[in-house]
Amino acid sequence: MGLAIASDRAIADLERAEQFQRQENWEAAIACYRRALTHSGDPGEIYPHLAAAYLDAGQYPEAIATCQQALKGDPNRAELYHTLAMALDALDRPDAATRAYDRALDAWQQALQLPLQGTGGDRAFKLGNALLASGRLDAAICAYQRAIALQPGSAEAHSNLGIAWLQAGRGDRAVAALRRARALQPQSAGIAYNLAKALDAQLRRGDASADPQLSRQRFEALLDAVKLAPEFAEAHEMLLGTVIAPQAQSASFSLLRETAAAYLRLCPPSWRSLALVGSVSVHLYSGTIPEAQAQLGELETEIYQNLGRLPNRFIRNLYSQVLFCLPHLRDDRGANSRLATFMGDRVRGVLDGQLQEPVATAKRAIGPSAPLKIGCLSAHFRRHSVGWCSRDVLRALSRIAPDLYLYSSQTLAGDDLTREFQQFAAKFYHPSRRGEAVIAEILDEMRRDRLDILIDLDSSTVSVHPEILYRRPAPICLSWLGFDAPYLGDRHYFLADWHTHPAGSERHYPEKLLRMPACFMAVGGFEDRGFAESRPWGDRLVYLCVAPGKKLDRALVDAQIQILKQVPSSILLHKGQGDLEIIQEAYREGCDRHRVERDRVQFLPQTETEEAHRAIYKTVDVLLDSYPYNGGTHNLEALYFELPVVTRVGEQFLSRMAYSFLKTLGIEAGISPTWEDYIDWGIKLGSDRELRAEIRQQLRRSRQPETLSPLWNPEQFARELYEMLFKIAR
Repeated sequence: MGLAIASDRAIADLERAEQFQRQENWEAAIACYRRALTHSGDPGEIYPHLAAAYLDAGQYPEAIATCQQALKGDPNRAELYHTLAMALDALDRPDAATRAYDRALDAWQQALQLPLQGTGGDRAFKLGNALLASGRLDAAICAYQRAIALQPGSAEAHSNLGIAWLQAGRGDRAVAALRRARALQPQSAGIAYNLAKALDAQLRRGDASADPQLSRQRFEALLDAVKLAPEFAEAHEMLLGTVIAPQAQSASFSLLRETAAAYLRLCPPSWRSLALVGSVSVHLYSGTIPEAQAQLGELETEIYQNLGRLPNRFIRNLYSQVLFCLPHLRDDRGANSRLATFMGDRVRGVLDGQLQEPVATAKRAIGPSAPLKIGCLSAHFRRHSVGWCSRDVLRALSRIAPDLYLYSSQTLAGDDLTREFQQFAAKFYHPSRRGEAVIAEILDEMRRDRLDILIDLDSSTVSVHPEILYRRPAPICLSWLGFDAPYLGDRHYFLADWHTHPAGSERHYPEKLLRMPACFMAVGGFEDRGFAESRPWGDRLVYLCVAPGKKLDRALVDAQIQILKQVPSSILLHKGQGDLEIIQEAYREGCDRHRVERDRVQFLPQTETEEAHRAIYKTVDVLLDSYPYNGGTHNLEALYFELPVVTRVGEQFLSRMAYSFLKTLGIEAGISPTWEDYIDWGIKLGSDRELRAEIRQQLRRSRQPETLSPLWNPEQFARELYEMLFKIAR
């Protein structure tokens, strides 16, 4: 705040007041400001903030009195006149408010030394624009409000007022101003777009509960912007970003599908690939997999034939979404690889055109006994699958390579798992910026650290990672764990094993494959906090499927229902996010088709913590894995808690994860190359109690120190990984 405060107590009170204001707890903020006044070296600097807090709290007489008291000491303080004017307006004293507004505008114009032409509303509007451009939001808001008072029908003034409120973090007031602007000028694509941005800000703040129609209104405004200006790039970008992020839970899946379909109908030909990937993504997240699969072919054709018509700035967005959707929708390693390589080539071309500096980072001289400097990049050093599955290996690696630096690519609120990462890392880096700006910041940080190795844990699933990896902030860059390779070229590596990537897999990747001797990952175990092993379903044989809608291929549902039919009295528990009605309907159709009672499929709610979720594995008999995208963490958890797994093995990496785990454990039961085998193994493991007991015993032995499997030995994995990296670095 830049206040000249004489007392530490005053500083503390002011900091608390600012925090309360951000929380919109006006009464608490007012109390803190009043306390700060009693021991401040410069109370005149506190008055404007106290007056503003009174105004926000609706205590208009108190706001007026505070402004008048402060103006006695500083009669030219523009923000005091602004607050005074707003309070007078609220008390329906227009003449006095007008005088206060004009005094504020005069003071700001004098401070900016602006020789503005015009009078009245025109002068106020131009002054507002100058103040907005200089970042003086409160002053700009005051100027626009005065312009509107003088010219109520000015759509531009209402619109710019909305933009100023939006930048000031007041989405509710921004929406009100922009709705008025849109009513005055309904054919403006820019106003429609800005209204959508303001509505989006409210949704991100959690204000949707006040008006459940906000999501629909946001999408309608964006669609109107695209309809009014078909080449409006920012509108396309925002529309795609909001449509493909259903995990934000700010809109129903049905609304997302409706919006995606409308976007596909109205988008111009040059943007069709973007609209198609949006539609495919929405269907994928919803669990309407047949619709997503049907549109994938059209998307693929559009990319191969017309990608050049899409502006370069959107090719990276398209690349990330296409690479994410492909392994969920089909297990065709050749076709998927060709499309991913094609997209990777185009992304490299875009990035090459943007580079202002050499790509590679020079190697550091490494002596035979000097440990490597290793950096790890992730957005998920927290309670997340990547966090749980990397923690133990990275902790073990930090004991071998003390210079282990962890770089978060997003600002993290942090949790108990984050604190574990912070404890063993030599450096845990948080970016100070967001969005695209974070790329340059992280690159600068990594180059200052002079890394030998950079390990990317998220690949193309985090939008900024491919560019960071492509710019090679370390001489050796590799992807591991969170997804398939990013297809960025032969200067990079991908960490796998011989089960996930058998001989000959190299031809499907531009990256160099590094294969671990046993499995592509290892964990020390999973905490479950000692939950009781109760079985609410009694002696019935219980199958479990943990798969969100995006992993629920209809052939998988059909196979699971056929298993139920052949194992009398058995039940299936399904757990996973997505459009629950769509998921339930898929199972209902399967049950009706195979004449299985619908109530033999039950749906579990989401659990509050991972530890609570893991209790489920102790109460069921067999896990039925998903395909074509296997469960990673879920399979590991099930096997750790001694649960037999049935998995279908495919061609691509993400359909061979469970296969790799089972082969590493020395277990053949449950490995299925076809749906027929999947069904047979499901029936056999469900019907044969002794076989299940043998597998449980084998899984129990795999965790014993004397017979410890590489899958449960992160220390061994870390040693072998370090030796492999050291050889490459030398």
